Amino acid sequence: MKKIISIALVALSCQSTDTRQEPEVVAHVPNRISLTAAQRQEAAIEVGRLETRTISQSLVANGKLDVPPQQMVSVSLPIGGFLKSTDLLQGSRVKKGQVLAHVESLDYVQLQQDYREAVSQYDYARVDFLRQSELARENVNAQKTLQQAKRENDLWETKVAGLREKLHLLNISPAEVERGVITRTIELRSPLNGFVTHINGNIGKFIPAGEPLFELIDTEHLHVELTVFEKDLPFVHTGQQVKFTLANETREREAEVYLIGREIMPDRTVRIHCHQKKDDPALVPGMFVRARIESEPRQLTCIAEQAVVSYENKNVLFVALSDLEFELVEVETGPAEAGCRVVYLPQKFDAATANIVVAGAYTLLSKMKNQEED
Repeated sequence: MKKIISIALVALSCQSTDTRQEPEVVAHVPNRISLTAAQRQEAAIEVGRLETRTISQSLVANGKLDVPPQQMVSVSLPIGGFLKSTDLLQGSRVKKGQVLAHVESLDYVQLQQDYREAVSQYDYARVDFLRQSELARENVNAQKTLQQAKRENDLWETKVAGLREKLHLLNISPAEVERGVITRTIELRSPLNGFVTHINGNIGKFIPAGEPLFELIDTEHLHVELTVFEKDLPFVHTGQQVKFTLANETREREAEVYLIGREIMPDRTVRIHCHQKKDDPALVPGMFVRARIESEPRQLTCIAEQAVVSYENKNVLFVALSDLEFELVEVETGPAEAGCRVVYLPQKFDAATANIVVAGAYTLLSKMKNQEED
């Protein structure tokens, strides 16, 4: 009997020493983490709710100075030729109508010859048509002869008109050619006031028709091209005031939103075009700018800035599902003011009642990473 009691006591003693501590993390649902009461106290977790504040929607954006397409010009030849002379270098300032280069070719001579011959043939055809018309009124010639004269007249008239336009494209005066002045050299002139950005040729090089010989830009009206994230588009509209600074410059310059792009780029950004309020001829296209797009204050929901943390290049926060269970949620964010960051919760959460971790978010994120590694 004593032996049986002794064995029972030993069994009870072994059973009492086999107790195990509860695990630190008891949940393994993706993007969720569960803590014990002790862990929550140790991490100093605090929760709060979104609050509505009047916040100024000043968006910070980066960009560059650029020129509109209509202020960028490629100067080429309608008919190829050899570059005879030019005094320009990259960066040279040019004025509208200024001679950029002299180009020569035997094709220019041939074109002028063709024009003189066409004018001569047209003069003859016109006189013959007028004569045949007069004879037709007197019923002297056949109708077929009149029609043939009219055909010849119209044919040469069209050819003269076409050749005349070709001469105009080459800046050759048709009137001079009609007087017998034939040249093998033409002048290539600037269509705008601006600067030379590129020269594609050297003396003696043959320049094919249509190949740009000079690239020109008009920098008088540079605009500011900014990159804005897709999530910030609702806060941008035409007419907004923009203040921007150049790299290594503290002075703020002013501009105004003129055009909002309608294409979202692969990196989820949109191009915003702004006009400067005061042009500066010293500015150069391609300069980096940092800008603030200002707008009227709005009523927006926000949370303490420390509630939003960065995880895998995303803005995230933790929503408390209960006292000890939390869910990692990706959120869209807006500007911050007085320590309060504008956030937009996913639709599955009620923005008015959701409890958000405002202290201890980094601790939760660290525990979640450790949980995933385990």
